[in-house]
Amino acid sequence: MGALLQFLLPIIFFTLVFSQNDLQEEFPPGWTEKCIGCMCEASSGCNQTLECIEQNEVKYCGVFLLSDVYWQDAGTPVLQGDDPTRIGAFERCVRDPYCAARAVNQYIQRYAKVLDIKR
Repeated sequence: MGALLQFLLPIIFFTLVFSQNDLQEEFPPGWTEKCIGCMCEASSGCNQTLECIEQNEVKYCGVFLLSDVYWQDAGTPVLQGDDPTRIGAFERCVRDPYCAARAVNQYIQRYAKVLDIKR
């Protein structure tokens, strides 16, 4: 039962996040909140208290362990009222599960055609 709960919690969490926001209409074909929940679980175990880690001079932060370059490729999403040019905007966004999920979704949106996601 523990393994099932560990698998389902991120999916439930992101389902609730997306149901309260407007992201669900932005998913590319074949991409769902279930996918993003699995990515969260695979990246960090959806650990919201995880500090940024540095590997090979690249900093990875948040539940998806996103890098600054990934965040920039995603269009530099920010928390409401924040500015992408402000120092720390990257860290503030990717440490917030909703903003981080938006970054992942925008990244997938941007590269969906390049990746040729099957319908």
